[in-house]
Amino acid sequence: MKTPDGAISVTFTGTAREYFGIWIVNLALSIATLCICSAWA
Repeated sequence: MKTPDGAISVTFTGTAREYFGIWIVNLALSIATLCICSAWA
């Protein structure tokens, strides 16, 4: 959906449970990535 100034509006229409599930997956992937990349640091 475009706003009058041309920006694109983003909305989340899910439930708190769905948002929490997405948040947990993102957190787990971030931690896994940090653990893998720390071997080369």
